[in-house]
Amino acid sequence: MWIIVRLLTAAIVGLAKFYWRRSRVQQDRFTGDVAWVLTQGKNKGRVFSTSFGLSFTHPVFFRLSPERGWDRFFKRIGFTHEIQTDDSAFDAAVYVACDHPALAPVLQEDADARVAILDLFAAGAQCIYADGANLWVRRSGDTPPDEAELGKLAKVRAALQTVPAADFQTLRDPYFWRALAIGALVWSLALYGVPAIFENITRAEPLYFDWWPVIRLGAAAALGTAVVLVGLTWMLLRGSSRSHRVLVENLLVLILGLPFSSVELVSDANIGLDRSTPVVVQAGVGGTYTTITHGRHGSHTHYHVRLLPTRDPVNPLPATIEVSSGVYRRAHKGGQLAVTMHAGALGVPWVQEVTPRP
Repeated sequence: MWIIVRLLTAAIVGLAKFYWRRSRVQQDRFTGDVAWVLTQGKNKGRVFSTSFGLSFTHPVFFRLSPERGWDRFFKRIGFTHEIQTDDSAFDAAVYVACDHPALAPVLQEDADARVAILDLFAAGAQCIYADGANLWVRRSGDTPPDEAELGKLAKVRAALQTVPAADFQTLRDPYFWRALAIGALVWSLALYGVPAIFENITRAEPLYFDWWPVIRLGAAAALGTAVVLVGLTWMLLRGSSRSHRVLVENLLVLILGLPFSSVELVSDANIGLDRSTPVVVQAGVGGTYTTITHGRHGSHTHYHVRLLPTRDPVNPLPATIEVSSGVYRRAHKGGQLAVTMHAGALGVPWVQEVTPRP
């Protein structure tokens, strides 16, 4: 059942990442005759970012940001290709993350729009982007825009609006859906193992007496998967202005989530593909005891059983195992504990059941 839950989680995360668009609580504002919207990011009541935007419903997605050294590096090695305007000051200062062919002529031909963009960055903008509904400027802090900044953003929007909406629809961005698909796949793999947290909470008995073989196989699987995904990103997005940013973002997600998910994937394969005959190993109970851990949400009791040495060299049992409260109540010194084990499809023995016997 838990394997199905993990697969469903991966599928849901992937679909959510694929179709996700920014949605915010927008505040409608007016400055003179200009209608604009404001959103603010908050953490513990403190505003850490402010975004202001103008309505812009053309179906194009792009992001302008200050050009960094890593942007120039990936352009230099030929992995990334970016729109160039032949305006040296603009091209050196602004990185254009968009591959839609209708955007390049706007930036190349409208000097006023380029100046307005540079002025917005000089005023503290972190990025300027279109999300299909609005044209946004985001910056840190809680300061709302003044009339001059709104006027500069209006110049950029006016330049974009000179392109008929039909051009944005008929001229397709060749990399947009590829970038979304790769991101969805990466997030699905990285979060595959999240349901295991709840599985481990509900399972009192250990699944493995020795997790190290699973961890080693999981580490190898994580490394191999990361190499494949980086290669896939390189193959499908090479030449895009988004390629290196998608690559770096995916690597960060993989570093954070893939090792844990790979261990869970190896464990699921070891158990789900196992067709071995179960083996019951019996050990005498040498005693029982409890430990208590204290956390933010209260204390938790752990139940343990001490086992006497067995004569089974093929399926050795540890000296002490943690069990459920039910097994703990039924286990007693001088009794027996039966542990049902399987060899594992990948050769890693796993525990199916722990049962007290008189």
